[in-house]
Order: sequence, then C-alpha cells, then structure tokens
Amino acid sequence: MRFTRLLSLALILLVLFTGRGYAQFETASIVGRVMDQTGAMLVGARVTVTNVDTNVAVSRVTDKSGEYVVPALSVGVYRVVASMDGFNEAITENVHLKVGTNQEINLKLGIGSKQSVTVESGELTLETETSQRQQIVTDDTLGSFPLLNMNYSDLIQLSVGVTQDAAGQDLGTSSVVREGSYNINGQRSTYNNFLLDGIDNNAHGTSNQGFSNQVINPSQYDLSQFSIVTTLPAAEYGRSAGGTINVVVKQGTNKLHGMLYESLRNTIMDANGFFKASSDSGASTRTTLNRNQFGGNIGGPILRDKIFFFADYEGLRQVRQVVNQSNIFKLSDHQLIASPNATANTTTVLNPFTGETYAADRPLPRNVLSPIALAILDAFPLPNNNGAGAASISSNWSVLQRFLNSYDKEDVRIDAHWTPRMSSFVRLSQSKEHDLDGAVLPEPLGGGNGYFRTINQQLALGLTRQIGNTQLLEARLGVSYTKGGKDPLSLDDPRTFGVQGLPTDPRVGGGLTSLALSGYSGIGRQATNPQWQYPFFLNPKATYSKLVGRHNIKTGYEFSYLRQIVQDVNPIDGQMSFESSFTGYTISDFLFGVPNEIDLTNFYVAHIRQGGHSAFVQDDWKVLSKLTLNLGVRYEYASHFYEKDSRLSNFDPATTPYTGQLIRAAASGSAYRKQLINPDLNDFMPRFGFAYSPSTKLVVHGGYGIGYVHYSRSGEADNLAINGPQVNAAVYNQVPKYFKTANVKTSPTFFTLDQGYPQGMASPANFNLFTSTVKWIPRNYVDPYVQSWYIGIQTAIGKDRLIDIAYVGNHGVKLQEVGTYNQRNPALGIDPVSGYFARPYSNIGDVSETFNGGMEEYNGLQARFEQKNYHGLWILNAFTWSRDFANVGDPLTSSRGFSGSPQDYYAKQGNDYGPSQYDLPIVNITSVSWKLPLGQNGMLFRNAGATLNNLISGWQVTAYNQFHSGVPLTPTFTPSGFQELSNSGGVQYRTFLANGFTARQAKQRLHIPGHPEAAFCDTVYAAEYGCTVAFATTNPNPVTNPTSDTANWSNTSADPRGNVGNGFLRSDSFDELDASVNKSFQLPWQHLRLEFRGQFYNVLNKTNFTPPSTTSCCSTSFGRITSTYGPGRIGQVQGILRF
Repeated sequence: MRFTRLLSLALILLVLFTGRGYAQFETASIVGRVMDQTGAMLVGARVTVTNVDTNVAVSRVTDKSGEYVVPALSVGVYRVVASMDGFNEAITENVHLKVGTNQEINLKLGIGSKQSVTVESGELTLETETSQRQQIVTDDTLGSFPLLNMNYSDLIQLSVGVTQDAAGQDLGTSSVVREGSYNINGQRSTYNNFLLDGIDNNAHGTSNQGFSNQVINPSQYDLSQFSIVTTLPAAEYGRSAGGTINVVVKQGTNKLHGMLYESLRNTIMDANGFFKASSDSGASTRTTLNRNQFGGNIGGPILRDKIFFFADYEGLRQVRQVVNQSNIFKLSDHQLIASPNATANTTTVLNPFTGETYAADRPLPRNVLSPIALAILDAFPLPNNNGAGAASISSNWSVLQRFLNSYDKEDVRIDAHWTPRMSSFVRLSQSKEHDLDGAVLPEPLGGGNGYFRTINQQLALGLTRQIGNTQLLEARLGVSYTKGGKDPLSLDDPRTFGVQGLPTDPRVGGGLTSLALSGYSGIGRQATNPQWQYPFFLNPKATYSKLVGRHNIKTGYEFSYLRQIVQDVNPIDGQMSFESSFTGYTISDFLFGVPNEIDLTNFYVAHIRQGGHSAFVQDDWKVLSKLTLNLGVRYEYASHFYEKDSRLSNFDPATTPYTGQLIRAAASGSAYRKQLINPDLNDFMPRFGFAYSPSTKLVVHGGYGIGYVHYSRSGEADNLAINGPQVNAAVYNQVPKYFKTANVKTSPTFFTLDQGYPQGMASPANFNLFTSTVKWIPRNYVDPYVQSWYIGIQTAIGKDRLIDIAYVGNHGVKLQEVGTYNQRNPALGIDPVSGYFARPYSNIGDVSETFNGGMEEYNGLQARFEQKNYHGLWILNAFTWSRDFANVGDPLTSSRGFSGSPQDYYAKQGNDYGPSQYDLPIVNITSVSWKLPLGQNGMLFRNAGATLNNLISGWQVTAYNQFHSGVPLTPTFTPSGFQELSNSGGVQYRTFLANGFTARQAKQRLHIPGHPEAAFCDTVYAAEYGCTVAFATTNPNPVTNPTSDTANWSNTSADPRGNVGNGFLRSDSFDELDASVNKSFQLPWQHLRLEFRGQFYNVLNKTNFTPPSTTSCCSTSFGRITSTYGPGRIGQVQGILRF
C-alpha cells in the first residue's frame, strides 16, 4: 500500500508540474533567441531547422520572449534559418548537434527583404544550458582511432574520471573479458548505465556470462556518436550511481552510403614481449596471433525525405597463443619426496592412517599412498621452466595457451518521418559469439575456462510526436535477451581418475574434480564451471514535455521487467582442498589423499524475476539569460529477486539457529512474502545543478545529486533462490586420525580422495545447517546509493578550443558487501569437537550474508583540454588527479588481493578502509588526430594536379597515449585449514607486517638486475637473492596461547587476522602509445574512396607489467610478475572501401 501511494503521488506530481520542456533520450535540441540588430527580441519570427543529410525540416515560431526551442532532433549536422517579414534571413550553417545536449543558436535579423547573412557554427561550444558533466565522442573520432578490439567502449576513457576495471582488461589470460567495464569517478563498473538508441542496454546476467556490461556492443564504425555523462545526469537518466553512456546507432540519409572493411593481424607484425614460453625440449617459443576482423555497413533512402534504412555486419575470427605460467608438481614430487632438503617445519612425514613416520627427504613407499593421487601425479608432465630453481614450484610450467574467438553481429535500423511532427524508428540487433580458453595442461588435468557461448538479441522501437509548438511526446520500447554460458573442456569426459560420488548428468559432470593444493595452481576442473544465465529484459518508457515561459519541464515514466534462468551453483563437480599439512607437507597430504575440506553442490536451475517502476520531473529553469538551473527529482522502485515457483528461502537469525529451519517464500501475498526482503520504497533522487555564464567565453557549472543501485551483478551471492534446502552447498571439514597440525581434533568421519564424495552428500534431502552453507539477506536490506557533487568552470579560448576544470566528489553509502555471519571467532576460543575456532552458533555452519556494509569516498581534480579543426588537427587531453577509498570492492570482480568481504565480520567497518581497488591517483589520456592539410583543400600544395593531389592528400595520423599510476595491491594469504574463519569464502585474509619493517620499507620494490619480474620478496627470492620477506602469515608478536580452549585466542599465533591494510602495495605504472597512419585515395568512380591504415598498439613496444601476485603470501609465486599487458607491439593493417 505504501508503494502504491508513493507511486500515485509521483505520477500526480508529473501532471501538476508539466510545463515547458523537451525530452532527450538519444536525441538533442536546438534552443536560442532571435533578435534585431539592436538586440531587441523578435516575437513571431520563424526558425527552420533542417537536417543536412536527410532534408527533414522542423519549424518553430519565437515566443513572447523572442525564444525558440526545437526538441527531439536526431544527432547530426543542421542548418538553422530565421526569417521574418521586413527582415533579411539569418542562417547558421554546420550546426553539429550532439546526443543529449541543448545547442544554443542565437540569430540576428537585419532590416531588409532580399539579403541573407550566413555564419558558421563551431563544433565545440560551451554547455550553457546544462550542468551534467559529459564528454561526447563523434563519428569522426570513432572512425579514426586504432581500437584494440574495435570496441567503441574503449573510447569511454577519453572522458576525465574514467579508468578501466580489472575485469575489462584484456591480459591475454582469457578468451573473453567483461567489455564495457569502467570505473567512473571511483565507482564499481556495474553502477554505470548503458543506453542504446534511448533504451536500456545493460547486461543483466547475474554473473560473468554474456561477457560484457552491454547486451549489444556495436562496432566503432556503426555509431553516429555517444556521450559519457560522468557526474550529475539529468533526472530522466536512472539506474545509475556511476556514469551514463548514451549511444546512438547511425541512421540512413537521402544518399546511399556505406563502407566495407577488413582488418588483419598476424604474428609477423607483432613483437613477442618480455615473457616467452618453453617447449618440451626447453627451447623458448614465441607468442602467436592471427586475427581477421571484417564487416561493413550501408544506409540510404527507402522514400526520400521520409523513410531511411541503415544496416551493418561485423565478424571476427581470431586464434592466439599466450604465455601461461603455472605451479605444477616439481621433480621431487614425482619422486615422492616431500622435502628434498628437509628444511621445512618438520623432517618427517606422518602417515595419517597408521601414525607411522617416514624420512621427508626420501621417497615415500608407493604402497601406502593413494592410488588416485599417484595416477594424477603420473599424468602430469615434468616442469619445463625451472628459473626459480628445481626445488621451487614457482612458475615452473610455461606453455603457450591457445585461445579462439569467433563472433558475428548485425544491426538493422529503419527511421520514418511520417510528418514534420511525427517520426519513429525500429532497430533489430543480434550477436553470436563462440570462444575457447584452451588447456594449460593435458586434459583432464585442467587449466582453462573452456568453452564460452553467447547469443544477444535486442529489439528497439521509438516514437516521437510533437504536439503544437510547445508539447512533445516520446516513447521507447526495448526488449533484450541473452543466452550465455560456459562449459569445461572435460564436460562429460569419462576420465575421472576413479573419484567417487561425482554427478553423472552429462550437462554438468565429467573430468577430474577440482583439487586445491596450497601453493600449486588449480588441478582439475574449474570449480565454478559450468554455469549459464539467460536474462530476458523488457523496458518501455515514455516522456512528455511542454514549453511554458522560462521553465523547461520534462516528466516521464519507465517500467522494467527482468526474467532470468540461472544455473550458478558451485562446486557442482566437487572440490577437495589440501591446505592443512596433516602429514607435515602439502604434497604428502595429497599423496596420502587426505583433504582437509571437501565441497559439493547439487545441480539446480533457478527462474528468477525482478520488476521496477520509475518516474521523474525535471525543470531546466532559465532564471536569467546567463543563469540556468537544472532541478529534478527521480523516484525508482525495483523489487528484489523472486522466483517463478516460489523456490526461495532466507536465513532468519532470530529463529533459524534454534529451529533449524529457513523461512520460505510464498506464491501470493505481500512483496515481502514473495521476496523475503522488505521492498525499499524510499529511493527518491534529488538532482540540482546550475550553469552560470558571466561572459560568452566562460561557464561555471556545479551541482549535487543522488543515484541508487538496483542491480549489483554479484553472481549467486544475493540470489535467495540459490539457497537451502533446494540447493545443498555441502562442506565437510575433516581431520584424519593422525596429524601433525596443531590444535585440531580428529573428525568422527573422514573421506579420503580414494573414497571420494559420500553418497547423497549434496542431496537436498540431506541438507542441514551444520554442513551446508546458506544465504542470508537481512529483511531490512536497502538499495545502495551514491551522493555526487562537483563545481567547475568551462572556458572557450578562440574558436573550437575549450578548457574544462572541475572538482568532483562522491560518497557511496550502504554499498553491497558479502560477509560470513556465524564466522569463526578466535575470541570465542576453540571448538571442542573440530579443533577449529568456535562459532557464535555451534550447531550451524557458514551463513553467507549480503548486507549494506560497504562505503566509498572519491575526490578528484579533473581537467580537460579539447581543440577541434585547427588545420585538420584535433587534440583531447583528459587529466585526473584523484583518490578513492573504500572498505570493500565488487563481490564478483575484486582482484589483486581486494575482496567484496571483510576480514573480520565482527570488527568495525573502518578496519578494512583504505585505498580502493579503483584508486589510481594520476590518469592522463592524450588523443591526437591530424588530417594533414595537404593538397587542393589544404594549406599546402593547393594547386596540385590531380595525380599529385591524390598522392599527398587524404593522409591522417592518429595517436592515443594512456598513462596511469600503478594499481593498488593487497597482500593476502590462505591460512592453514584449522585457522580458516569460514568454509565458503566471505573472508579476506590480509597478512601481517614482519618484524623489523616499517610500512614504508615493506612497500619498497626489489631491484634485482636482469629480473624486473621480481617485485616483492618471497621465500624463493629470499633464498636465491638474500632479500628479507616483509610480510608474515602468522602474527610476529603473538600473545601466549591460552591454556584453555574456551579462553580468548585473539592475537595468538593461530589468529589469521593480519594488520596490513587494503591497498598497501602498488604495481608499476602503465604507459602505452597506440598510433595509426591512414591514407585515403579517391577512386575514378565518383563518391568511391579507398583507405589503407597501418595501426600499431603499443607502438613503442614498451613492457607494461601486470601486477605481481600478492594473494599467496609469502612463498612460491608471491611478489612475482608472470605476464604483461599485451604480448608487446601489435601491428594491424586495415583496408576500407567507402561509398
């Protein structure tokens, strides 16, 4: 009832406040005044705006203030003519209208009746009518620059305040990346809002399937332009607490036009880069790349001046091999020797079944070891890269991993201008993608994501109706569907090595179960594979506007409906962990087949739903001729997930620990009964901004606004449909009869590698709270929100040259965080049964809680310089100096030691607060495009003959340089099994600072001649180069262990909660220059041009190292760099035929 009342109030406000205004969507407007030579306003003057390409014209008459507004215009180039009886015509040519803008064109009429006065409009104009901060990228820029994957979204970084999220970086370690993943003003990439032709284009898959933040990703050559609104979007833009990317597909014109293109890369044009793989013989081999990207587009008239079409297609076929370094079994492991030098924590190996001991530096007798473990070990190849020494597993396997990419995508758009006052369009888009991450090791030993398959489809419909001179109605309908998923290479592979209890369903079973050994790369299948999501999204919206006086008021309503099929349970094929050194060593634990933890989840498919409503009122009030206020408020409601068949459950801390029962959703009743979370009905978002122009060359902007987040894309973490008892995520912690590990106690039952997973372990019928992980979203969970503000100036220096400087800040509140309720707590002592730290509730296990614990703070100085058309030269420099702090990151995409979870669930949130994963203090992007002014239309050789002109004209040089500070890193470790505070993740284990080190000293990089890949000291480097490890995995200054298990064990040597903060370390800075040289030839046939391009990525072949590993302190690969951003310089040739 409360929601109904609030929505009714919002709709009433829309009606009451309807006045002067114009909607935007993917369109723009021309506004201005008409005056005589004395400056007096002319009432009743006719203003005609004509699209140069389509000849579609719209006329308006100036009002009593001499002002006019022509709204809802397609982006493009226009001609504006003002006329009135007794006056000469005033004409402004080449008005470049950009998406989402209000272009001000003022015209002066001279007395007379026969002459006309024509002026040229500049391409760069000050934004005097709006306070939203934005960067607009036009088709010239889109078509000129060498983009690594020809994704237009790469140019989002042309805007200040933008950095690429780690999930979107193409490191060559996967065939797919999350395209369109950018952190805008320090926000998570899922907080951005993508619009395509005015409709929602956000990927709604709950996890990474779909492999993009967009449903449809058009080619760079198929867009008219797009804008990046980084701060304070108008109230008509919703769903966003980050940036809004508003994209417009090209449209047909009165002339038939188009292009065909072919892009080619292969190994001979590339540099190998710093790292090289090793062959079986030990010889180095180079990386390889063969890529063919091709396509074209065509547009033209169906009925001149009325109906137009545009169609495009692009395909990709790519094969590449990239160096992959792994930690595999070393020679002594194959010899069954636990420790050749016997220098670890023990000199003997303990038989966990009999208590017998063996010398650690001698081969273990095969007859006492696990037959399955031996079979797996024997299937492994020997190391081929012993750069760290034969006794180390650090990066001892180097291989060229094979990746395949193939896609086909196409769009068709039809635009119709039925009358000067009514127009419509329809667009159909589709993409199909097939990718492969090849094996790192012989199958089924694992090492690769496997197969990816994605289909994206979208329908967009638009209608624009102008009613009289003062009213406008715009409507849009978007329908999107994605079918995306991944499958392991060993799916339905019968080679299971005899492990028992695995699923037999061919959709999910097959191959070697996932094995996790401390320090070693993962063995067997990826634990989160297979999975799939099939989201269907419906998005109708409408906006109504009316012009009254100095107020431009817009009102609108939007509906959203998400329906999604999700299979995202893991580990569906099981996982066994060997991390407790029961026998004295990790390798001997494996050889005896004694895992400290086994996990298995049943196969389950959820059918989730989510609905939403939003409405807004926006008043752009021209208070004075020099001052515009942008005042708006938006209301949004989005339900939490509910399930089609009400198969949804939630943990209740007030009852579940005592009754052992989760609460279940109902098929009918209130929103709470269906969702088990209270609906959040308070998402009102005020937006206030101003634009003040003290002179024609200066504008002062500023404002404040709030944006809410309704969709976090957190995998299955916030999906209560994937919860017990319908999903039994069973976890068994276990200890064998004999062990060397301190403090633990023998388990009543123990399942070995040879025994496998017990029958029915993950069956929903056997669900119980002690051995199964469950989910909890508190009933009072609310939508996260971000407050944003800024103040800045924009000034014009001459024609088509401007500078924009601003201070920008935001504050994230109640952000999503995933922790472990009932986390083991050293303060509660030792559990008398398991020997692990005790839990608040001993009768239940992990409870994965999604809650409003996150916070974030961003402050930045942002400066932009842009120059257009200075003798063919265009320059854009975007500089950002900022800091971003937070206590947690995005649960699904956190990397480099950061986490979406706290270290200690019971501690204050400030304990995790520090530089965020997105904290890059200095970012500078410089873009240059120069059409050399040579030939008949240039500055030089204007009198050149036809042959000479064809040789010297048509040259263009482009360059794109990106620099940013090193990324922040957090040193973390995996504690020994009995020290773990959780069975199922949801805990960040940060290291301790070692004795003798200050924070400044611990941050110092190693400088080993000839080894730039050695970043920070670990135990391997310490032995080889004599450095000292700056971090520790146990408290270097512990309190004495209590004599009682029930005493407080905090700060003892067993307590894994370290004192090093988030973002403690930094990687190397990044600096890369991409460039291209383009030459266009006029062919003998009219309007036919041929263009050749030489494009180079990382043209200077600079080695940009990826961050070193900081997640496995402090041995094996810790502190070691194993890859670079790209293999080295990449060359590409491209041919384009334009007509």
